[in-house]
Amino acid sequence: MKKKVFSLFLALTALAVFFLGSSKETNLESFMDEYALENGFSGVVLVAKQGEVLFSKSYGYADRQAKKPNTLETQFSVASLTKSFTAVSVLQLEEKGLLSLKDPIGKYLSGFPNGNQITIEHLLSNSSGISGNYRENLDPSESYTTEEWVKIIKAQPLKSLPGTEFEYSTANFSLLAHIIEHVSNKPYEVYVHENILLPLGMRHSTFDTASLRAPATGYISGESVEFPSSSFSVGGGGLYSTVGDMYLYDQALYSQTILGKAQLEKMQAGIVSAAPIGIIQYGMGWYVAENMITFGHKTLSHAGQGYGFRNDIERFVDDNVTVIVLSNKGEKWNQPALGRRLASIVLNKRFWFWQNLV
Repeated sequence: MKKKVFSLFLALTALAVFFLGSSKETNLESFMDEYALENGFSGVVLVAKQGEVLFSKSYGYADRQAKKPNTLETQFSVASLTKSFTAVSVLQLEEKGLLSLKDPIGKYLSGFPNGNQITIEHLLSNSSGISGNYRENLDPSESYTTEEWVKIIKAQPLKSLPGTEFEYSTANFSLLAHIIEHVSNKPYEVYVHENILLPLGMRHSTFDTASLRAPATGYISGESVEFPSSSFSVGGGGLYSTVGDMYLYDQALYSQTILGKAQLEKMQAGIVSAAPIGIIQYGMGWYVAENMITFGHKTLSHAGQGYGFRNDIERFVDDNVTVIVLSNKGEKWNQPALGRRLASIVLNKRFWFWQNLV
């Protein structure tokens, strides 16, 4: 155990010494190859700066039993990275004048408890007070409509007053999925496909597991995990994508391709403190930070995990630097720390041991 911990320390911190005399591309690959070897990383990584992909590479197996390797075209469950797609959808609908972030959700969810106090913005920022423990006794292989999720979530008592505290809950985004359906008159998945995936050319991204052409199998402690129903986390999960498609999405958020300037600025703003003393905030489907953990640079980031997958995207928005990590190694490990370590190479920043711990 001590040997593994020491190996992880060496791989992630590199003794806080910079790679000198070689290109960032070489440095990124050298670090990542060593990290993958030391830690059994399975998945894909992409690092980009100012619209140029500096490094992208796959590691491990998409299917261990069949010895089928991961490739840059392998499709992974991106889990909670889906939440920002829901946020974009809501912001698009506001841009079209079809709803307002200040609207109480009771306007769209008749009879919802505290529906006149909870706003759409509260749902987007995980500050509605709705608990995250609402699916404990449900079968993840079953299909659920957004109407069914509304009924399930309605029965949950609030943990805090709306707008007062951060409480991470996919329930918020399942309610948003229902509101999107109500306002757009389209199924949530169809709306996202027509208004985000299709315009951006994200041809390898889908909510339909039956249509996956190159899926990765999720693993926990070496055992494969069965795909859940994509509707089990509707609005807050369920999307499958490739690292290349996720990069197309990332780059669109630097332009006005799918959202206008005002809405993009809203998306980049923190709304509620998501950590002690406010060092990290949650905005609209993103964690927002600008502190020592992020080298003093502003980041929009999000991790995702579940059912044998662990993912992360780190967006250093003022630098146009992005790191995307998609992995089918589902046991617990710190994927955001890996993302920040790769970013430190691009930004020429020291990465300290304590940055592995958050």
